[in-house]
Amino acid sequence: MPYILVLEREPEVAQDIAQTAEAAGYAVGVVQELKQVLLVLQQRSITALVIDLVMYESALEEIQQATTQFLPVIGLTTQDSACLKDRIQQLGLVGLLNRAQAKQQIAPLFDKLLERFYEEKYQLSASASGVAPRHFVGQSVPMKQLYFEIERVAKTNVPVLIVGESGTGKELVALALHQQSARTDENFLPLNCGAISNQLIESELFGHEKGSFTGADKARQGFFELATKGTLFLDEITEMPAEMQVRLLRVLETGQYMRVGGTKVLTTEARIVAATNREPKEAIDQEKLREDLFYRLNVFPIYVPPLRERGDDIWLLALYFLEQMNVQQNTQKVFAEDTQAQLMRHSWPGNVRELRNAVWRSYILAQGNEVELRAEGLGEPLKQ
Repeated sequence: MPYILVLEREPEVAQDIAQTAEAAGYAVGVVQELKQVLLVLQQRSITALVIDLVMYESALEEIQQATTQFLPVIGLTTQDSACLKDRIQQLGLVGLLNRAQAKQQIAPLFDKLLERFYEEKYQLSASASGVAPRHFVGQSVPMKQLYFEIERVAKTNVPVLIVGESGTGKELVALALHQQSARTDENFLPLNCGAISNQLIESELFGHEKGSFTGADKARQGFFELATKGTLFLDEITEMPAEMQVRLLRVLETGQYMRVGGTKVLTTEARIVAATNREPKEAIDQEKLREDLFYRLNVFPIYVPPLRERGDDIWLLALYFLEQMNVQQNTQKVFAEDTQAQLMRHSWPGNVRELRNAVWRSYILAQGNEVELRAEGLGEPLKQ
């Protein structure tokens, strides 16, 4: 995810800028000291730096020298607008804003930087509609950002790592990537790494030759072979055994593998899309995910927002699921008057899957044409 770092002395100003950046689709860090900026530059790449020039202008040159790549900088000043243009050129900034109007004026700069981030980092085209892919419902800011990222990366061949809680629709994201790519006429093969025993996962991925182990009475193609030039979706990648993660890493690096018990080197052209419901850094610390495999898969990370972050999408989804049941059963049931308020009071830890099940269950239990959501069907209440 693109990352904005804010070097600002006043918490209120920093918070306003951070909220604007997050709404535009950035991760955000806020610091108040030069040494903190230099430390962040050592640890991660920064899409842009927002800096309070009133307090920190003398540190700007040192910051720019600390990174080997061009670092876009947006400056905040107390000067009037007539002085800003000359200062932009003098300091080499991408934007210079008066502090009093920074919150209102900075959003367009963030949008331009976001386009530059994807174009330069992944060599992607500049056009993206942000239109929801098929099977997706929602127009919240986090979902528009998701659609934007899907459309941008789908046309490339880079590996994608999808991160999101259970029930958020990670497989739908992977399918949308496949359907919007040049591979859409090829196979899309999903494999849940947590649903296959450690003894069988190697055979599932790479296939096996006849007699290679007990029960292998005939040769069998694996998912890599079956995917050919399509997309292989590896769900719950952190549940894959560590030794298999090593072998997967080699395939990603070389494009070559062998069947279990085989001697012939096979080549794959499949695109790899992986997903996890764990936070990747925590999974690495817990030795659930190899760090080298993470960096190989994490060329383009996509974050799928949980339902509690999607605002009015909750109501849109509930209406969608109710309409599904009406079409299937040839009915015209409607929600009770207070349904929307009830839905918005809950956090939905099971996300879209939990909401769908709650709507379907309430539909089935409704005795008339009015569907009332029952308390036992709702997610956890939001924390106050």
